[in-house]
Amino acid sequence: MGKIKILDEKTRLKIAAGEVVQKPASVVKELMENAIDASSTKIVINVQKGGKRLIEVIDDGIGMSSEDAKIAFERYSTSKIFDISDLEAIDTLGFRGEALASIAAVSQVELITKDKDSVIGTRINVKAGNIIKTEDVQRANGTTVRVQNLFFNIPVRLKFLKTSTAEFQAILEIVTNYSLLYNSIHFILTHNNTEILNSPVTANKLDKIFFVYGKDIVKNMVPIKFDTELLKISGFISKPVIRRGTRKFYSIFVNNRFVKSKLIIDAIDEAYKTILPKNRHPLIVLAIDINPAMIDVNIHPTKQEIKISQEKLVFDTLQKVILDSFDREKLIPKIEIKHKQKVIQKKEEEIPILTSKTSVQHKLVPKPEISSIEEKYVISEITPVTKLPPVQIVGQTHKLFIIAMDDENLYIIDQHAAHERIMFEKFLKKLEEGSIQTQTLLKPITLEFPLQDSLTLKSKLAILKDFGFEIEPFGKKTYRITKLPIILGKVIKKEEIQLIVDELLEKIDPKSKKIPSRFELAQLYGCKAAIKAGAKLTLSQMEKLYRELQQTENPYVCAHNRPTIITFSKSELERKFLR
Repeated sequence: MGKIKILDEKTRLKIAAGEVVQKPASVVKELMENAIDASSTKIVINVQKGGKRLIEVIDDGIGMSSEDAKIAFERYSTSKIFDISDLEAIDTLGFRGEALASIAAVSQVELITKDKDSVIGTRINVKAGNIIKTEDVQRANGTTVRVQNLFFNIPVRLKFLKTSTAEFQAILEIVTNYSLLYNSIHFILTHNNTEILNSPVTANKLDKIFFVYGKDIVKNMVPIKFDTELLKISGFISKPVIRRGTRKFYSIFVNNRFVKSKLIIDAIDEAYKTILPKNRHPLIVLAIDINPAMIDVNIHPTKQEIKISQEKLVFDTLQKVILDSFDREKLIPKIEIKHKQKVIQKKEEEIPILTSKTSVQHKLVPKPEISSIEEKYVISEITPVTKLPPVQIVGQTHKLFIIAMDDENLYIIDQHAAHERIMFEKFLKKLEEGSIQTQTLLKPITLEFPLQDSLTLKSKLAILKDFGFEIEPFGKKTYRITKLPIILGKVIKKEEIQLIVDELLEKIDPKSKKIPSRFELAQLYGCKAAIKAGAKLTLSQMEKLYRELQQTENPYVCAHNRPTIITFSKSELERKFLR
């Protein structure tokens, strides 16, 4: 007897279900997309125990007839496409005809539906893929799908589900993303009978962003728009003041479908590369409409992966649209390339931009061979034996660098990096002395957080208190800070406090007991409390800053190992001017 056998239909259905239904969020996504395709104007999603116990999706869409409702639980039953040629021009979210059958195969499902042509509605109960009961029922036009006890018949899959909180976070991400795109639909999401999201119909997408992220985010969003027959791009992107530690706030839609496209993510990252610090990311709500013939969404049952035939066109266009939006908002200076090309054509020597990671004692030694375009330099390092030398402060340039000199050298000091080093060492010393001392604020500071962060923040309040931040809930997305660490001072801006709390939230994981070290806290506090690029300093402020830098243990680099100061010797300057 042969060893290879054809699996029975029940086993095949369970395997297929595993591709479509990976976790509770997968169920919510499939049911919500069905509701959107049904032209719903209101979608209510009720969840219990992170979706493990119950997922209920109620819509007011076109509904189904009794005949269609019964067929809907059959695999590959769909009203979206009819033959293979339709795959080349898909304009709906669903089309595979697998979702409802896959969900019903691994749970207990109740479907209640009615269309406008039916006098009465239909209720169908399904358990593990088998229809248990069918009956008439009263209902307005629309559909309700109630999914209970997900994976009850696949214990191995149930075992690998995360905590209810983590599973609900994934559900929240899906619902908030779709609510951001579809401003003509009212979305309501509840968890354990508590309303989490209420995103009503709005006149525009910016108002939707307000309901999901709050007013502080809205005021820092920039509109983008690009429109051709082949490709349309629209949405909102955040200004550089919005900095997130992950890309989970990238809401990317292609032809109204929420996707996770490496190509599009890379284009966004490339556009922001020069204006955001390393490992910081913007907040994006992006809608791309492209000729359906140019994309393939039939890559994976989840339909979140897509292939684009003209990748370079999409990448280059999106990057340019983002950068052009920054230019309009005057967020970054425009660089004139032609001037640089003229210099090279004339073969004039360019003054190299020099940096030092060790000390101001670096000496620049030209290589023997010199090209016709620019000199090549190597750096020989000399270990410093003393602190920074006494200098005369000359002034400030670009509201960023302090210019100083002595008899033999010209010094350029990065005001932010220098002050960060000073503050870092002060904070580290205070933190090492013992517990963090706090100060009570006469006027509490109110901060808004995205819903995804707001839920996790509650579980981290006790740890934040240990770090000197006393925070209490003040609404769904709003929290109030009543105490701050004394070492942060009294003049630190609200925006900097928001950034500190955001970064602390990323570093704290109560489950794994991961918390920032005192060294990391000093780095964070020092960076956020330091003088910023763009701050105009008086002569006395610059002199005080340099004196304090001289007194630090390591005045040559900031807390993140960027140079604080570089030097040009008098002889080097003379050589550059051919003297």
